[in-house]
Amino acid sequence: MNFKTTLILLVLLAVVGAFVAYDKFKGEPDESSKTVATNRLFDVKETTDVNSLTIRSTDGGEIVLTKTPDGKWRMTKPVEAAAENLQVDGLVRDLIDLESHGKIEVTKETGLDKPRFNIEMGAKGGKLLKFAIGEQTQLGDMYVKIEGHDKADVVSSSVYERLAKPANDLRDKQLITAASPAIRQMVIEADGQPKLVLHKSGEQWALAEPVKLPVDEAVITDLLGAVTNLRATDWIAKDSPELANAKFEKPQMTVAFTTEAPSTQPATATGPSSQPAWTTITFGQYDTIRHLKLFARISDTNAVVKVASTPLETLSKKPIDLRDKKVLDLMPEQVSKLSIVTDLPAGAAPTTRPAKKTEVAIERRKQLPATQAAATTRATTQPATTQASTTPATKPVVAEVPKPLSTWELKTDPKGDADDEQMRNLLADLHPLRAAKYLEATPATKPVGNYVVKVTTEGPGGTPVVGYELKLIDPGGDRALMAEYNGLSFELPRTFLTRIEGNFAKKAKVETARPINPDDAGFELPGK
Repeated sequence: MNFKTTLILLVLLAVVGAFVAYDKFKGEPDESSKTVATNRLFDVKETTDVNSLTIRSTDGGEIVLTKTPDGKWRMTKPVEAAAENLQVDGLVRDLIDLESHGKIEVTKETGLDKPRFNIEMGAKGGKLLKFAIGEQTQLGDMYVKIEGHDKADVVSSSVYERLAKPANDLRDKQLITAASPAIRQMVIEADGQPKLVLHKSGEQWALAEPVKLPVDEAVITDLLGAVTNLRATDWIAKDSPELANAKFEKPQMTVAFTTEAPSTQPATATGPSSQPAWTTITFGQYDTIRHLKLFARISDTNAVVKVASTPLETLSKKPIDLRDKKVLDLMPEQVSKLSIVTDLPAGAAPTTRPAKKTEVAIERRKQLPATQAAATTRATTQPATTQASTTPATKPVVAEVPKPLSTWELKTDPKGDADDEQMRNLLADLHPLRAAKYLEATPATKPVGNYVVKVTTEGPGGTPVVGYELKLIDPGGDRALMAEYNGLSFELPRTFLTRIEGNFAKKAKVETARPINPDDAGFELPGK
């Protein structure tokens, strides 16, 4: 066998060897991946597979959490309470993801002779995982011994601090489980204020006591949100010395609510004994002079907590604060007449402005032409001659278009068409007219302007003619307008003043003359 043949055989042998090695490498998992796969302490993969968790610490504390049939976590020890699902799921995830970095003999140094924590996790299929957690190492690890194993595992200690937190950190801080749309009655009693009784009929809320009033939708939304979004910032133990500062025997406010429909029996702050669905929140005193938090007690669980003071501020309302802000609602198409009387008193010294009183009266036209004739003027030519040429020149002719009639007509000077757009804007503000704030009474003030707006409506089909009168007082500066209507005193935004002070006369439109196309007129331009 010569050298060339030997070389070829060696090359072929090397190729076959490489192929065999590649096939073996491809067909078997990498050693490192096999190590990672077998380093997990537990064969539970998903948090949804875990249905119970018990944590016992060396100080005698015990936390027991179980999953309800609807998949939510609930604490049964040390208290019976709802648990924070995200918090518990996160803790369970950290525990089932524990991976061993190595094994070690159980010695006193591992702390497993007196474990810091003993953990039990129940999982689907009847699995019960039991393990103990010992000391932490200076390298950020901790020792874990699974029941039935001879040696301890060294794992990351990232979960250690979470296990050491008090049970209250795992409790659901949402104090009220009822949703806002489900609440149908509410009673608010505040120190020094009349009791407020609110009822929901269908989808509408109304104040039943101390007076009967329609309730503003935005206000009731805020009230319900203050109740249903109430969250604990701190949990107070039953034997805490802080309870003496709560003074629940003399609360700042109590709020009772139920999801049951209003009955003929008047509601009370604690709710009728025949209706156990009532829940009462008792707001005690502030915890410090800064008034950032206050004590609260929930009747459903008798839990005592601290909450932010913001809900108390939201719930502190007078009957006038609850009233529907819709003062007046006029259908624009039914308005037939409108007048605005402006009375401006003389300016105080050194101002020399004289007193002035004016009136604007506007009426809707009774009948508009169905179609306005489109008068057109046939283009004509006007010949012109020059010394240089006798060729007739053309003079541009503008087509005459009739002015459309306005829907509204000014009856006061300057009489004529009123500005439809300005009328639309004003009537839009009256559909509906909403108060910014109700007042107990119109404050005594020296106005810079007084206005009276009178509106007449006529509905279809012979509906009776109805008149409305709105009085406005301008206190000047950037202060809100004060208004009176039908015995109500309230504030309006100053933007409403711009609606009634404007010029209601129809604005003349400047149109550029457009020459008629000579070809359409039947003649040719010179030189064409």
